[in-house]
Amino acid sequence: MRARNSASRHVLRRASHQDGELSCIVVLGPADPVPATCRTVVRLSDDGRLTAGPSLLAGPATAEALDVDGATDLARHLARFDDPELLDDGRRLPTSVRLTRLLGPDGLDPGSLATAWRAAGPDPAPIATLGLTADGPVNVDLVADGPHALVVGTTGSGKSEALRSLVLSLASNQSPDHLVFVLIDFKGGSAFDACADLPHTVGLVTDLDDHLAARALRCLEAELRHREERFRTCGAHDVSSFRRSDHEGEPMPRLVVVVDEFAALAASLPDFVDSLVDIAQRGRSLGIHLVLATQRPGGAVTPAIRANIGLRLALRVQSADDSRDLIGSNAAAALPRHVPGRALLSFGPDEVLLLQLACASLPVDRDAPPVQTRAIEIPWSSETDTEAPDQRTDPTTDLTHLVDAITTAWRSLHRTPPRRPWPDPLPGRVTWPLATGPSSPAPPGDRSLVLGLADEPDRQRIVPFAWDLGDGPLLGVGLPGSGPASLAEVVVLAAARRWPAESCHVHVLDATGTGLVALSGLPHVGAVVSGGEVERQRRLVQSLSAELALRRSGGPTTVRRLLVVHGSGSLQARWTEAGHLDCWNQLIDLVAEGSAMGIHVCCTAETSSVPHRLLAACAQRLVFRLGDAADRAVFGVPTGAPGDLPPDRALALDGSPEPVLVHVARPVDGLAAAVARLSGSGARALAAHPANGQPTWVGVLPERVEPRELAADTSGPAVGTIRPDGTLTLPVGIADQGLVTAYLDLPPGAHAVVSGPPRSGRTTALVALAAAATRVEHLRTVVVAPASPPGRSSRAGPSPVVAGWPWPEGTEVFGSDDPSLAELVHHDGALLVLVDDADRLADDHGALSHLTTERRLDRHVVAAGRSDQLRVGGYRHWTREVRADGIGLLLRPDLDLDGDLVATRLPRRPAVPLVPGRGWLTGGGVGAGGFVQVVVATPDGVAS
Repeated sequence: MRARNSASRHVLRRASHQDGELSCIVVLGPADPVPATCRTVVRLSDDGRLTAGPSLLAGPATAEALDVDGATDLARHLARFDDPELLDDGRRLPTSVRLTRLLGPDGLDPGSLATAWRAAGPDPAPIATLGLTADGPVNVDLVADGPHALVVGTTGSGKSEALRSLVLSLASNQSPDHLVFVLIDFKGGSAFDACADLPHTVGLVTDLDDHLAARALRCLEAELRHREERFRTCGAHDVSSFRRSDHEGEPMPRLVVVVDEFAALAASLPDFVDSLVDIAQRGRSLGIHLVLATQRPGGAVTPAIRANIGLRLALRVQSADDSRDLIGSNAAAALPRHVPGRALLSFGPDEVLLLQLACASLPVDRDAPPVQTRAIEIPWSSETDTEAPDQRTDPTTDLTHLVDAITTAWRSLHRTPPRRPWPDPLPGRVTWPLATGPSSPAPPGDRSLVLGLADEPDRQRIVPFAWDLGDGPLLGVGLPGSGPASLAEVVVLAAARRWPAESCHVHVLDATGTGLVALSGLPHVGAVVSGGEVERQRRLVQSLSAELALRRSGGPTTVRRLLVVHGSGSLQARWTEAGHLDCWNQLIDLVAEGSAMGIHVCCTAETSSVPHRLLAACAQRLVFRLGDAADRAVFGVPTGAPGDLPPDRALALDGSPEPVLVHVARPVDGLAAAVARLSGSGARALAAHPANGQPTWVGVLPERVEPRELAADTSGPAVGTIRPDGTLTLPVGIADQGLVTAYLDLPPGAHAVVSGPPRSGRTTALVALAAAATRVEHLRTVVVAPASPPGRSSRAGPSPVVAGWPWPEGTEVFGSDDPSLAELVHHDGALLVLVDDADRLADDHGALSHLTTERRLDRHVVAAGRSDQLRVGGYRHWTREVRADGIGLLLRPDLDLDGDLVATRLPRRPAVPLVPGRGWLTGGGVGAGGFVQVVVATPDGVAS
């Protein structure tokens, strides 16, 4: 009577309109509401008295009792009628059915389960007991009745419980050698409960991590390809024929993919629906079965999937439309809502069964007859199961009881665990060096560096991730702390471990200062240049650029060169500001062209902004965690790829359609310890094979150069020489270009100028030239200064002093007004005249004017003076002829004006600080066209 669609209500409504042809007597409890159609109400008291309103024909009365025989006879007559409140087929169904009762005592006995599995044969049918109909238990066969199933039911109808019972029933009837599960739970991760502990369960996917869900689905596609390949190998066309032909090989179990809340899966991963269509179409022959559960069939389940679904299980649905869509009638919408698990099972259009689904999550029935058990000895073996045995002794539900029994039965068989369709996900930390083994193949060839692990779901494997140096440079980008620094570390460590120090020279440019200096302890590493050392950065790039040019011209390429640039995103702006305009272009040239010449570059950036030319030159990229999707798109990361990556995890891009998820390794006990382990063996190897020499050290142009430093340089002589063509070559200091000895070259008859402001080192430069010239055979070296020293008016003795300066042994010193200078004009041999403070001498100094204009091939004049005074002297001064050759040394020059002294153009921004003794060298000697630091050649070592 309480239900709005009750049959009793319909009868009462008809009686109220039948004019006495139909009369109804309604029996109610004392507190029950009286239907509005009942006009006469008779109340029966506890003592049997009847009371009624005025409509009652008789007065007060007493109810007539019915004896037992009469009541029994009446009940027999009423038994032939059916209660209209009950469904015709459901009146004999219980409201709850235990799965354990349907499976029987053997379903809870591990020994009986193991025995039944052994006796099942090579190709047992995947049969499950779903529940109870009016005629008894109902079984389904996924091969004969499927191959796929659709389960539909609204919230609270028992849908998840039905899936659990299906999984447990299948697991009881099939061993993991013949059937396995992949459970996909998109209802928060708890739908399958302890079913995930079954030995049959080879994978569990939840909606708690969209990336892992997408990865699992890609692995399922790969599983199709794997099975097809095995079928082709043995000539089988389906699972049954494969099992008959390959009894001794790896088992091929049927794979049942169970999805709870398929609509949520389709909404979260829409691209996967197409993959499911492929599985649905090819699954029957490959032994893959789908069980899809959802609240509504419309929308999520596409026609292509429905066309391959043979089994349809309809629990209570919300609307008649959903019911007709699923089983072709309204019956599923009329199922009672207070009976969870009541369902309609459709095998086809004309075959629909009403059943009560079995329940596996009920508390254990303590009153049930005890299960007959027997002891089974299960030897423990770490090779068959690496997990500790289950310690549960008092399961609280039938579900845990069944899982324990099935697990124990499987362990008793001592079988190899079933193959999983996907490996475990990447670990949270990968330690370096990586362990090698059969599952971790070494990278191909002799040009790859293993940097971490890569996840390849399309191949169902985790493999070492390697940078193939032959395929070009590697770029790693990400936020600070996300992994670029780890990438820079492991690249150097991997190179030092893979190749000996004599065949691999490494340089590191750390623009961020994040602690890569520890790498300098490796014998492979020539230098670790930090972010503030702009001069060393420039020198390193220039050195490698020169090496690249040498190799392009046919130079040796036996030594592998590796440049690791950490923090490359900021270098272009930093170098431009410092005036090193060519460094960035040289670096891009190394990145783009170096690999072909054996010079390899790995660049990292802890920012989302990377110069376009660098990005375009790097086809191999590792994209760590960035700020948003727009930043990832700049580097080629496709939409939908995982973005919230943990530290050291990245997406590897190499032009393939799908990025590869990788995890960069870190030293197990820190960078310093890893360097210490590698440095000993590397140093011993370098000492044993010194042919290729040490890696090049990257220094700076010193602010003071001692003569012994020139003597230690093996690139050229430390003293002056006269070449066969008559060119006088004099070492003057250390060149900024290559940090080698710089030479002032004076071709036959040429002169040179040394200019600079006060205390710039002009006299020091002349002393250095004099020291080098005095060791040249048959060269007379003369110094001219503005005034003669006291007590001397002509040629000086050994180490004479002019204006307080000691000159090298063998130098002749004259005052500018010394009459003896005139005889120099008539000297027959080679002559070098060094004039100090030339700007203070007369414009038309006779002897010097004659020497400079005469242009004898074996005579040279080097005039030193203040740059501002030499510029003022212009065309009137005798130094005009000296400047005309364009050879000279411009100390601490005015970069805008002093270039005019030698008809050259100076850089607007100096590459090095302009300290005393440093200047721009012009001419044709080594170091010309760049800055040099003049050697201090005075006995007391004091520069002016």
